[in-house]
Amino acid sequence: MEDVVRYSGIDVTGDIPWGTHFCQLYQTREDLIDILVPYFKAGLENNEFCVWITSPPLSAEDAREELRKALPNYEDFETKGQIEIKPYNEWYVKNGVFDPEKVKRSWMEKLDKASNYGYDGLRISGNTSWVREEDLTSFVDYEEEMGKIIGNYKIIALCSYSLYNYIPHEFIDTVIKHQFFLIKSRGDWTLLENRQKKMEEALKKADKHRGRLQTVIDNLPVGLWIIDENGEIVLVNDIATQIFGAEVHSLEEYKTFKRWWADTGKEIPPEELPLIQALNGKSLKEVVVEIEKSDGTYGTHLISAVPIKDSNTKIIGSILIVQDIAELKKSEKYMQELLEKEHRLREKLQISNLELNRTKNILEETVRKLENSNADLEQFAYVASHDLQEPLRMVSSFTQLLEKRYKGQLDEDAGEYIDFIIDGAQRMKDLIDDLLAFSRLNTKAEEFKETNLETVLNDVLTMLNSSIEENDVLITHNTLPTVMADPTQIIQLFQNLLSNAIKFRGNRSPKIHLGAEELKDEWKISISDNGIGISPLNQEKIFNVFTRLHTRQEYEGTGIGLSICKKIVQRHGGRIWVESEEGEGSTFYFTIPKIK
Repeated sequence: MEDVVRYSGIDVTGDIPWGTHFCQLYQTREDLIDILVPYFKAGLENNEFCVWITSPPLSAEDAREELRKALPNYEDFETKGQIEIKPYNEWYVKNGVFDPEKVKRSWMEKLDKASNYGYDGLRISGNTSWVREEDLTSFVDYEEEMGKIIGNYKIIALCSYSLYNYIPHEFIDTVIKHQFFLIKSRGDWTLLENRQKKMEEALKKADKHRGRLQTVIDNLPVGLWIIDENGEIVLVNDIATQIFGAEVHSLEEYKTFKRWWADTGKEIPPEELPLIQALNGKSLKEVVVEIEKSDGTYGTHLISAVPIKDSNTKIIGSILIVQDIAELKKSEKYMQELLEKEHRLREKLQISNLELNRTKNILEETVRKLENSNADLEQFAYVASHDLQEPLRMVSSFTQLLEKRYKGQLDEDAGEYIDFIIDGAQRMKDLIDDLLAFSRLNTKAEEFKETNLETVLNDVLTMLNSSIEENDVLITHNTLPTVMADPTQIIQLFQNLLSNAIKFRGNRSPKIHLGAEELKDEWKISISDNGIGISPLNQEKIFNVFTRLHTRQEYEGTGIGLSICKKIVQRHGGRIWVESEEGEGSTFYFTIPKIK
């Protein structure tokens, strides 16, 4: 029960907590009025539900009249139902029978009413002058049970006993069921404590606190030992038993374990054990001890021990706190090994860093040379392809002129030779054009800008319209995104991939589909066809310059188109690859970053 005090209304009693069960020993009707009227007045004024059970020499109507004198607004309390005053034959004795269980249930119903109507608690009183000799035994038991009930609820109970009604032993049996009693001495009310009851409550409270203390001790993360001045074990918690690996019931048994100081390896004799040293007045703080347990295993314990002294500084026992640090020691050893390994790695790393710096410098120099070489090669390819255009046009033009002027005048071999020259010149022109386009990917590149791929596709379809109609090609596509790109190069990328899909169509009517998949930071564009497909063995090398998988008689081309595609995609920060099986068509994929 919570220790919330309530004003009793009785000067000699003062404030009392919920759960108080006390009695008044009276002689006259005026004695009852002296105590009970201020008692119930205080209850009404402090928002408590009040029940007063009367018996002679004070009737229920007498009680109401006396309360009206003390409380001018008494009628208000009675009207709203905050107080009930009943005679004993409507509460304790009904039809001439005292039924203790029924009375106890009635009190609990009143407690429920107090709670339901918003009162702070229940204040009750009953005059016992009605008790007959044949009811004494059951009434004494009833009072004892009520005392237990009252102590657990928000109830204050005051019982009134007439000094003239009971023989001595029954009087004593009844009074000792209460915490204290009020008696009039020389005209003044005096409070007399029930020593036996007070002792019982104190012991009960002490047991409760001891139980809480034991719970706390058992939940400590360390082992705890306490011995008294005679060496008797007072307390050992569960953790201590776990650490020692066995229950230890006496100090002599405690001494039988073999122990060593961890720092010196010296065995500890019984008289130097920390618990014993503390009993002799010496304190030890965080010493490490090795121990052989009862099962033959070994443990490492961190121990502190201090003496227990009374108010006169006399040693009355000692406390030992023990913690198993075996795993901690293993961790320390492991950490030490890690530190040593780290030291060795640092030394190797310093050497590796020197080598890495040298390698980095070599790589940077190599990259610089490669960049210069690539620039020179691109410039050479551009110049060479550009400069070759003019003599090639002359060869082609004069050969065609020769064919027109001397047609019919030369033999068949000469005509065939002229055809060879014209065809070779055309292939050379195609190769130079592609090589020139490949070299211009960097030198003639445009700045990136927002480029709608649907617009790019429409432009390419217009450019390839003749080829699409001639080969009855069906082209479908999903919604295509807008990206940051070089529009001219993206058009070239789409044109090369769609041209290849039409060229390598096989015997079926070409079907081509373009799709786009949104990834976290990029778009994945796909171009699928139902053409002749590509062997897995060739799916990487087709992106190399001048790589051809078919003869010129089967499929025309220079072998540079997919190299151009790869270089365009790489310039845009993406990747390009193909997934295909021979005879099952191909799907070319490339990625391009999203607009940030």
